[in-house]
Amino acid sequence: MVKGDMGIVLMEETGSWSKMSGRLLSFLKQLQMLVSIQANHTISFGVSLTSCRTTHLSEGYSEALEALQAGHLSSQAEYIQFYQAKDVPDLLKLIPRKDLVTFHQMHLHPVYEADQNLLHTLSVYLETHCHISETAKRLSIHRNTVIYRLEKCEELLRISLKDPEATLRLRLALRIQMLLSPHPD
Repeated sequence: MVKGDMGIVLMEETGSWSKMSGRLLSFLKQLQMLVSIQANHTISFGVSLTSCRTTHLSEGYSEALEALQAGHLSSQAEYIQFYQAKDVPDLLKLIPRKDLVTFHQMHLHPVYEADQNLLHTLSVYLETHCHISETAKRLSIHRNTVIYRLEKCEELLRISLKDPEATLRLRLALRIQMLLSPHPD
C-alpha cells in the first residue's frame, strides 16, 4: 500500500523474531539496492515490532513511522531503522514535569529534605535489591548503620521497605530525581 511518499509493507510473521528479522533485513537491503539501481533513488525503512494482526495495524504503523523518523534524524541518505521500545527514562520524559515533581515530592521529599546520607543509603539499598550487607559494603559503613538509616527512612516516609509497591514508588521517585536534577555539561 502507498500513502504519499511512503509505502507500507505487511509481512507474515513466521518463526522466531531473530530468524524473521534476519530475513527481513536481507529483503529490505535487496530492495534498497534494487531501487538504487533501477530508479536511481534511495529508499529508507522504518520497521515495527508489533504483530500484524488487524487489531494492531494502527499501533504497528505508528511504531514504523516513529522508527522512520528516528532514522531520518541520523542524516543518512538511506537506512533501515527498527522501532526501539521506550526505556524507563524515555517513558518518564513523556509525563508532564509538574506531575513528575509532584510524584517525587509525595514519595521522597521527607527523606530528601531530612538528610542526604539517608537518601544515599536508601538509593544504594534499592540498587542492591534490598540487600543490607551489600549496601553496607558499597557505602563502607557498618551494617547496623544501614539498618538504622533505613528505619529512619521508613519512619519519615511512613512506609515499610518490605512492601514491593512502596519500593517501586521509591525507585521511580529516585529515577525522577535524576531526570529533574540539572546535569553539568
